[in-house]
Amino acid sequence: RVFSASEDGLVRLWDAASGLCLRTLHADRPLHSLAVSPDGRHVVTGDFRGRVWWWDLALHNDVPAFSWQAHQAGVRRLRFLSPHRLASGAEDNYLRLWDFPSHKLHAEFHRDNFVTDMLALGADTLFSSAYDGGIARHPLSH
Repeated sequence: RVFSASEDGLVRLWDAASGLCLRTLHADRPLHSLAVSPDGRHVVTGDFRGRVWWWDLALHNDVPAFSWQAHQAGVRRLRFLSPHRLASGAEDNYLRLWDFPSHKLHAEFHRDNFVTDMLALGADTLFSSAYDGGIARHPLSH
């Protein structure tokens, strides 16, 4: 299975072998980022207004189970660091860590420019990259 999110506000589930669209999920605005939970049961997307949308695929609904205002500007990157930890990076220059699926803020890190990506190395270190080309190391506490 392969997922895509697009500016038309749709999330699509594709059959990787045939290229056929198997399912379509609907948000009410353009989407800029997407992550799938490690167990494949949840999809989260980020939009240009800073909201994160969460779908529980087991519910068989075409609309999100809920959304929350994660940032004050467009969400550029979402990444699951574990089954219960979601990272989001946005154009508001913040990298935020969320408990999942409660969407409770766990930690946040400020950058001088907006966050374009992040990568966890082990259980205690997260790296982020920013639009200006810089990288930063963020220690993770448990």
